[in-house]
Amino acid sequence: MIHLPAILDNIRLRKDKTVSIVFASQELTDKDLLRLIQYRDQFGWIVFKPDEQVKEEDISKEQSGYEKGKSPFQRLYGVMFKLWKEQLAEKYPDFETWRRMQVEKLIDAYKDRL
Repeated sequence: MIHLPAILDNIRLRKDKTVSIVFASQELTDKDLLRLIQYRDQFGWIVFKPDEQVKEEDISKEQSGYEKGKSPFQRLYGVMFKLWKEQLAEKYPDFETWRRMQVEKLIDAYKDRL
C-alpha cells in the first residue's frame, strides 16, 4: 500500500463505460516512485480524501472489498489481462481493444442462445 498526496487532475469517460482517472502528485521520493512503477498494470483500489491524509482506519474492510475478495468481474479481467500479457500482446498491442473484442464475442455467443 502506498499513500501519496495528489490532485485529481482529469476524468475521462470512455466508450466502454470505463473511466480514466488521472492524479498529479508532488515530487516523489525514489522509494515511492519505484513502488508505483512496480504496481503498474496491477489491479488495486484508490482512496481519495480531499484536504486530509487518509489513514488505514479510514478504509473499512467492507468498502475496500478485501473481506469478500475480488468480484467475479475483477477476476475475469485479471485472467484476461494475464492471458493477453503472456500470450497475445505482440499480436494485439492494445489490451483494451482486445478485451472489448473478447467481450463482444461473449455477448454474441449469449445472444445466439436466445
